[in-house]
Amino acid sequence: PTLRSSFSGVFKLVMGSRYLLLLVGLVGIAKIVSTLIYYQFNPFIEQTFTDVNARTTFTSLFFGSINVLAFIIQFFFTSWILRRWGLGMALLALPVGVLAGTTGMLFLPVFWLAATTELYDASMNYSLQQTAKEVLYLPIDRSIRYKVKPFIDMVVFRFGKGIAAVIGIVLLDVLGMPGRFLTYLTVPCVVLWVVVAAASLAGWGSRIVPARC
Repeated sequence: PTLRSSFSGVFKLVMGSRYLLLLVGLVGIAKIVSTLIYYQFNPFIEQTFTDVNARTTFTSLFFGSINVLAFIIQFFFTSWILRRWGLGMALLALPVGVLAGTTGMLFLPVFWLAATTELYDASMNYSLQQTAKEVLYLPIDRSIRYKVKPFIDMVVFRFGKGIAAVIGIVLLDVLGMPGRFLTYLTVPCVVLWVVVAAASLAGWGSRIVPARC
C-alpha cells in the first residue's frame, strides 16, 4: 500500500506539471531512439563481420571506444560547451546529430554511417546529454525533485527501452524486416525528440516547478 500510494503521488505530480511531462517525454523518447539505433546497427555488424571471432573483436573494440570517447567529451568538452554555448547547445547537440545520421541512413544505408551514428549517440548519451539533462532538473523545487527524478530516470528510462526492444524484436526477429526499416521509425522519433527538447528549454528558462504543483 505504501509503495502504491507513493507511486500514485509521483504520478499525480508529473501529470500536474507540463514541465515534468516534458522531462518524461525527453527521457523516454531519447531511450527509444538510442535502443532503435542499437538494433539498427547490429545487422550491419553481422553482415560486415561474418567470422564470429572477427565480430567479437570488433564489438569489444567498438563498444569499449564508446566509454573512452564519452570520458573525453565529459572531461574536456562538457563544461566548456555549457559555459560557451549554453544549455540549448548541450541539450540539442545529441538529437540534432542523431537526426543527421539517421536521415543519412535513409539514403545511404552503409556500415560506416550506422557505426558513426551509434558511436555518436552512445558516447554523447553518457556525457554531454546526461549533464544537460541534470541541469533541467534544477528549476524543480527540491521537495518535488527528489520524488520525480528517480521515477523519470529509472521507470520512464526502462519503459522507453522496453518499448523499443519490443519494436525491434517484432520487426527484425518476428517479421524478418531488414535493420534499415527501423530508420523509418527512428527519424520521426528524433524529430519529436528535438521538439520536446526545445520545449523543455523554454520551460527551464521561464519557470520553477513549485512545491505544490
